[in-house]
Amino acid sequence: GGALPAVVAGAGRVISPNASVNSDVKKLLDTGVRLTPGQALGGLASRTEDKARSFFGLGDAITAAQKRGESDLNVSIINKGLEMVAPLTGMPGKVLSPGHDSILQLRTTAQKAYDNLVPHLHADLNDTQFYANMQLLRNHISQMPQQEQNAINHIIDREMGHRMDPAGRLIGTNLQDAMAAIRDHASGFGRSSTKYERDAGEVLKAVHGELRELLERTNPQYADEFAKINTAYRILKIVDRAASSVASPEGVFTPSQLHSAVKSGDITKDKRAFSEGGAFLQDISGPAKSIMSSHYNDSGTAGRLAMSAGALASGMASPAIPLSLIGASALYAPGIQKHIVKALTSRPDFARPLADLLNVGGTYAAPGAAGFQARR
Repeated sequence: GGALPAVVAGAGRVISPNASVNSDVKKLLDTGVRLTPGQALGGLASRTEDKARSFFGLGDAITAAQKRGESDLNVSIINKGLEMVAPLTGMPGKVLSPGHDSILQLRTTAQKAYDNLVPHLHADLNDTQFYANMQLLRNHISQMPQQEQNAINHIIDREMGHRMDPAGRLIGTNLQDAMAAIRDHASGFGRSSTKYERDAGEVLKAVHGELRELLERTNPQYADEFAKINTAYRILKIVDRAASSVASPEGVFTPSQLHSAVKSGDITKDKRAFSEGGAFLQDISGPAKSIMSSHYNDSGTAGRLAMSAGALASGMASPAIPLSLIGASALYAPGIQKHIVKALTSRPDFARPLADLLNVGGTYAAPGAAGFQARR
């Protein structure tokens, strides 16, 4: 009788496992990430799966499956940015694999979308806010060494002043050429080995930023295109930061590196948005770090080696034991893994209420001391 609640609760977990109602699991699956069975189930199953990576054969299969999930995460984030800007350029809207080339594709597509938009815009340099912000920059420039002052002022006058029309506006190709030139000068100074020249690069980058903000204020008819381009650039900045680690081979980042980049990219005071779970892309990076990161911190000694040694030693009693572990690697073949995870995470709507009913019913059905212990 005392065992009845546990038995019925076990049946309830079969009918509706936690994986079938875990919103983080659903978020990652909807994003296109292929989770392993252990990642979908979480808890003990996830820790056991991590330990089993030490097994010969089975461990390689588990590791490969987890790497496929990381690859899916990279691709889904990059494609999220491409979806914003690819329709504005006619360029491919998806990447199929992660890495440096995919990140470059997002950068190139976002820049192309921006370059396509600029010729249709105009920038009124008489704008009050733009003028005030430029004065602040001029004051900052005046505190720099004379050589850098002269270089910055010359670039601004040549690239902006000489391209203005009589009304003080930059229009079409003149606007595009001015912004491209300032961006290139900023990039060139930024690569200098001299601190003052790098500071000059930061000032020119700020001038370019002021021009971009001016464009958005004075061209409201293109607000939707601006929003998409800005979103793509925000994604690109986070991807750049996540993939820049020396621990990211070939530009492929891990869930933890993505989550750290999301935190670094939060510009709210004291990282408030991140602490409240609302930072940009945190709705993906949070579940990814929670579910896809290793849940067994043993770096390779005690627990892992004990399991692996035990599995190999068991072959002396019966060769079927280690052979079965190798055979279990078939469960992590992409097609089979997909169906297993689907079976764990897909349930009809009535499954959860039925599982809850069994849990309550098992408690109330327990006789004697078990029922008293359950406080029915």
